[in-house]
Amino acid sequence: MLRDGQPRLIAGSTLVKGDVVTLTIGNKIPADVRLVEVNMIKIDKSSVTGESQPVSGSVESTDARAFDSCNIALMGTV
Repeated sequence: MLRDGQPRLIAGSTLVKGDVVTLTIGNKIPADVRLVEVNMIKIDKSSVTGESQPVSGSVESTDARAFDSCNIALMGTV
């Protein structure tokens, strides 16, 4: 993750508003995050929504609820 422009490895419980989280394949999402840059991301939201297939993430904003929105990755999803 980036904090104050510097890369750091910290516990998810210490994340604060404004931190930038970097994700790689298989990472568990440490907090609810807004996607600001993606490269072919698929998110397994089955623990939250019950969907059986991963869904594509996007930086596009929607009017959907947070757990339905494509630009939000929820804590605990993969």
